[in-house]
Amino acid sequence: MDRGINLLERLDLSEAPTPYELSDEDRAVIEADLRELDELKDMWQKQELKTREYREMRKTVESRIAEIGRKMIVRPTAEVLDGLVGPHARARWEALKEAEE
Repeated sequence: MDRGINLLERLDLSEAPTPYELSDEDRAVIEADLRELDELKDMWQKQELKTREYREMRKTVESRIAEIGRKMIVRPTAEVLDGLVGPHARARWEALKEAEE
């Protein structure tokens, strides 16, 4: 336990990644892709596209959206450890232990 707290006392999360905001360009691409999905669905409903074609095209567009969406994934390490790292980690850990008991 002491080793873990010693590590927390030395841990510096000042360089931890923060949630990413999409650029205007990324937002525009997603909006265009969502419009394209709507158009594809309309075309399929009007039987202008075969189901196989619709699925293939939809998969392509959804893959582009997912690729941009991956930029938004940030591991929440800094948030989980907020207040539990740095020089006061031991005191904060002890306070948490007491609060649970």
